[in-house]
Order: sequence, then C-alpha cells, then structure tokens
Amino acid sequence: MTRPPKKRPKRRMPRPGRQASVLSGLPPNLAAQLFAQATTSKLSAGQTLFLAGDPGDGCYRIDKGLLKVTMLSQSGGERILAILGAGAIVGELAMLDGLSRSASVVAVRDAELSFVSRVKFEESTKKYPEVYKHLVALLASRLRETDGILAAESFLPLKGRVALTLLELAGSRARSAASLRDPREHGSRDPKARLKAL
Repeated sequence: MTRPPKKRPKRRMPRPGRQASVLSGLPPNLAAQLFAQATTSKLSAGQTLFLAGDPGDGCYRIDKGLLKVTMLSQSGGERILAILGAGAIVGELAMLDGLSRSASVVAVRDAELSFVSRVKFEESTKKYPEVYKHLVALLASRLRETDGILAAESFLPLKGRVALTLLELAGSRARSAASLRDPREHGSRDPKARLKAL
C-alpha cells in the first residue's frame, strides 16, 4: 500500500516592510520588565529619531504615533523599509550587537516613545535570562521573513510591490484606529480625546 504524498502547507509570502521588531515578540511580562524604567520622549511629525550610522545606545518603543524606517542609497534615494505604529520597537538591533544604527527612523506623525538604554537592557537580561531564548526564536523568525521579502521583491513586478507596501501602510493605520475602540488604550471614554491621542 502506498501512501499519498504529503501536502505541504501553503506559505503566505510576507509583505515588504512587515518585519516585526526583534523585541516586539517578547512575552508581555518580559516586555513590561524591560520597559519598567524607560524614559519617555516625544517627536514631532518629520523629526528624525536617529540616522543610519548613529551609535546604538538603546531602543525605543512607540507608545503613540507613526514612524518610518528608511535607508538612503548612495545617490540619495530613500527606501522605506517599514511603517511602524504603537507597540512596535525600533533601534533594537544596534542595541543588541553594539554596532551603529542600520537604518534611519523618522516620525510620520507626532509620536511618544519609551527609551531603554543598552545598560538597562543588559541589567534586565541578567535578571531575566529567559529573554535570550525568546530572542533566538524571534531572530530566526525574522530571518525567515527576510527570505520571504527578498523572494517577493525578486518575483513581484513593481506594481505588485507597491500594492503590498500600501497594504502594509493601511494595516498600520488600521491598528492605530483600532485603539479608538478600546477606551482603556488612551485612558478616556471620550471619542474626541481618544482621536486626539492618535
């Protein structure tokens, strides 16, 4: 008796710019510990958080607002790698490996951020070494997603890549708008106050 061939599960091709932060996938209790002593800062729309090549002295969690992660070509052309909203973390790679920032981050809309220095991160991982187990899994996931993005960019025509990027942008905006439905998100039941918070 022969067995029928196994069907491979259909894998979705990831969207360009959709990569989650390496630290965004930490369990809530570990993320809470990491940001327990964070300092806060604000950015106005158009203001730069950091530039590619800057020292990686810590990472930022977006508490409110919208940021874009970009790279510039040698000819000065800008490539948007990601559009990130509330809950996302930026700047973690340089914090983890000690190298300079790999990309630039600019506020698309006014933003509020929480900052954790590299020193505080290292103190936190000494207290909670299970963070590393999660980081390895998240890094592996990110590498797989990168492979998928490279494939998408290799096989999709320009119009398809633009469409996927627009879908990702719409998804970021939808996640921000979803917080309007949860009054606990911004501490107010007043719709005008919640709208202002976005």
